[in-house]
Amino acid sequence: MRATQDLNPVLRNEVTREAMDIDNVSSIADVSVRLSRKEENLKELPLDFYGPARDKDFVGDVQYAISYDFGKEELSISLVQASELKACDIGGLSDPYAKVYVLPDLKNKKQTKVVKKNLNPVWNESFQFKVPCTKFGDHTLVIEVFDYDMFGTHDMIGALHLPLDKMDLSSRIEATKNLRLPDEADLDSGFGEIFINTTYLIREEILRIKLIECRKLRRMDDTGFSDPYVQIGLYKKGKRVLKYKTSVHKATVDPYFNETFDLKLPRPQVVSASVLVTVKDHDRFGSCDVIGRIKLAKDVVGTGLKQWMQTFEKPNIPCTIGHVLEDPALFK
Repeated sequence: MRATQDLNPVLRNEVTREAMDIDNVSSIADVSVRLSRKEENLKELPLDFYGPARDKDFVGDVQYAISYDFGKEELSISLVQASELKACDIGGLSDPYAKVYVLPDLKNKKQTKVVKKNLNPVWNESFQFKVPCTKFGDHTLVIEVFDYDMFGTHDMIGALHLPLDKMDLSSRIEATKNLRLPDEADLDSGFGEIFINTTYLIREEILRIKLIECRKLRRMDDTGFSDPYVQIGLYKKGKRVLKYKTSVHKATVDPYFNETFDLKLPRPQVVSASVLVTVKDHDRFGSCDVIGRIKLAKDVVGTGLKQWMQTFEKPNIPCTIGHVLEDPALFK
């Protein structure tokens, strides 16, 4: 019986059953063959046999309810809760909150409370937006979940885009859906995109950053364009130690820079370093407004983390990635 104890628990009953039915087999070898076949069958079980399998990019899900008042032309969204959120803090938790807005209006964003140290936050908060039913095809409801950071960037955990014309709003909708990684969102952020090439020259201990181009930048001027330039800052332990900026490109939302900067970054300092890339609209007589930002570091999520990790995991090999610019308000 000791040999039986060493078997897969699922097979243990099979040994007993075969032993009780020994008159129906010609030899012990026959029992062995039968058990081997059962072992093979177990190997062929689907991956979700022991429960639903999680995709490697799973960052959590969000439960919500949506209703529409056709008389008032008012969209109501209730953010109930999120569950199994990705941990963003060193302690294995997050401080999550959610933002909700209806594209293309980026000014009217609503925000839930912050739930401290929790991967399953409960909000139960409702928000209303004025949206004409005749314009559903032009509007998309966006839910974004962030990890609050008192002193740094609020990292986006995941997002959900819900085109209004794809939903039946004749009755209340209640659903739970998986959040998607920031770089997999269906639509851009409304702030634009930036394409960056990075190389870590390991012998020289230099982080080389080439700012290639921006696309579809937010229009900041009355002319319907912007006068964009890019500023990069190297931070060590949260303190900026270097700052560079590109030339200004006049009256465009698709500037091509192709400018390279070398940042001295010794290998021992990489773990505590980060790079903040800021796209600004140049104003000759006033302050230069921020169009959008992206942070390259090990403590963020999405494309910022992807480029940072690939750059240092494969030194001397150029890495080019396009980033959706994030709301400047997230960096305050």
